[in-house]
Amino acid sequence: MNSLKRFNETVIDVMRELQHMLHDNDFRFYKQTAKTLILVNKSIMYSIFSEHIDNHTPKILNKDESLFRLSEFTYLIKNQFYEKVIQKCEQAWQLLNAKQKELIWLYLQVLVLFHQQIQMI
Repeated sequence: MNSLKRFNETVIDVMRELQHMLHDNDFRFYKQTAKTLILVNKSIMYSIFSEHIDNHTPKILNKDESLFRLSEFTYLIKNQFYEKVIQKCEQAWQLLNAKQKELIWLYLQVLVLFHQQIQMI
C-alpha cells in the first residue's frame, strides 16, 4: 500500500475516532467530506495538510496543545468552513480525556510521518 493511500486512510480514521469519542455529527460530516474529496482527487488531503498543517510539525511532534487554538490558524478565518472546523477542533480538544488526546496525537504524528514519506518520493 502506498504512503498517499495510508495517509488518506489515517485522515479518515482520525475523523472517525473524533466522531466516536465525542458523539458529534459534525465530525461525521467532515469525514464524509474528506472521503468525497479523496474520491475526486486522491492528493487533496495531502495538499491541505501540506498547506495548513505541515508548518506545525514541531507542535505535533512535541504534543504542544497550543496547536488546537484558533489563534494558530487566524489566516484561515476568511474561509467560513475552515473557521468552523478549527473552532470545532478547539472545542473538541477541551472535551477529550488524557487517553483520547494521546490517541489523537498518535494519529497526527502518523500523518506527519506519511507526509514526510510522500515528500521524499
